[in-house]
Amino acid sequence: MGAKENKGPGMTAASIVLTVIAVVIFLVRSYSQRLVKRGFSLDELFLSAGLILTIGLCIETCLCFHWAAGRHMEDILLTDPNPLPNLRKYWIAGYASVVTWAVAMFAIKLSLLSLYKRIFLVQNTVRRWFRVFVYAVMGYVICSSIAIIFSYIFICTPISHWWTQANAAVGKPVPKGECPNLVPRGLACTTLNIVSDILTFSLGVSGLWTLQMDRQRKFMVGGILAMGSACCIVSIVRLPILLDATFSNDPTWSNANSLLIGVLEGATGVISASLPGLAPLVRRWQRSVQARKGTSSDSEREYQNRTNTYSHKMPASIGIQGLPGRYVPMDDLNSDQSAQLDTTPLSPTQQDRNSR
Repeated sequence: MGAKENKGPGMTAASIVLTVIAVVIFLVRSYSQRLVKRGFSLDELFLSAGLILTIGLCIETCLCFHWAAGRHMEDILLTDPNPLPNLRKYWIAGYASVVTWAVAMFAIKLSLLSLYKRIFLVQNTVRRWFRVFVYAVMGYVICSSIAIIFSYIFICTPISHWWTQANAAVGKPVPKGECPNLVPRGLACTTLNIVSDILTFSLGVSGLWTLQMDRQRKFMVGGILAMGSACCIVSIVRLPILLDATFSNDPTWSNANSLLIGVLEGATGVISASLPGLAPLVRRWQRSVQARKGTSSDSEREYQNRTNTYSHKMPASIGIQGLPGRYVPMDDLNSDQSAQLDTTPLSPTQQDRNSR
């Protein structure tokens, strides 16, 4: 365990890169949507809120890495002459990041659900079971997300007990308070989040087959939704990482992974919710490619027509003498018969005879 061991800078850079990618894709989505409509729909407003919260989550996570996360607790106590203020700031920023993460994921899921409701429930032919399924998923996501948010807000009694526990690390008395059932609470919140992610993804896939579009476009949209399933995968991967951090005796070191995975989940959620909105831009790009191909084909056909017309109108005097009394057009020189033609220059006698 070296005193210089610190994974904070690398994870800070990774958090910033992930957030920047999410911002870029969100901006591209916004441009894509402006191609087909004006104004903002409800799903765009929720997604905008989710992006702002994800940026806030990234800032809080970077502050955690700046103050303590990514370093071993033993190294902090040995190298920092007054570690308590930074440790308290670390725990406060960590508390804020958990709550921000929960609200951000709620906003992102509301964005997806609003999008699905706007697309799938506008048709009068939608079957009743699917309509019930849509509202059931929406109800579950809303209730579970609110439960997760309040569970993390009131994780300790009083709330300040979450960061005053840092006193124990430097041998100072800890104010009275408690954080009950941390492990069961964490397991329950993570499980609720995973189930809501899976249900949201399943809703998108199920609704796709209710739309009246050709199979090729359905597979294309299905591929976009499949890429969006990455958020479900990140949620599942996050569970063992959180458990490892909960049971660790070195919280500043082990919590680094859970902090980064939180930013990853937020950024992935924004990207997943943005992908369906890229469809207008993709269609415009496809039309542009097809138009360029069509223009190229028309130009090539026009060139061939002009070449053929020119070769047919070519004067015989431009030919080369082959058999007696016959001139061969230039195009015939590329044929197999050209090898059998006599292309020797005319003698003076032959030239005089032909001139007569």
